[in-house]
Amino acid sequence: MLIQERAAAAVFSEAADTTNEPKLKKLFSELEQCSRKHHARMFDALKKDSDKGDVQWLRNLLWLEMENHSLYNRLMAGIVDPSTRQLFQQLRDAKMRSITLLQEELRPRGEK
Repeated sequence: MLIQERAAAAVFSEAADTTNEPKLKKLFSELEQCSRKHHARMFDALKKDSDKGDVQWLRNLLWLEMENHSLYNRLMAGIVDPSTRQLFQQLRDAKMRSITLLQEELRPRGEK
């Protein structure tokens, strides 16, 4: 997931560089910074919670992924450009897959 956030930041950076639309350029630049901060928060959570065990780290990571999923949903609501909207849908769906995997990992054994 750390790698995914770094890759997302690179995608946003490239999108900001290639678009000529000022509003989208600003949005992609802000999202790049958001992804970089999220990457740093995930890394910090891993270091800080390493002595508390994997469960606490997974819970923190789940919260961060849910926060990003919500962000992509909110941003997507205001996007009318089809290719940009599709990008946000893909990002949102990737976060949902991460959320599902984390929830499965946190589910007590034997529970379905």
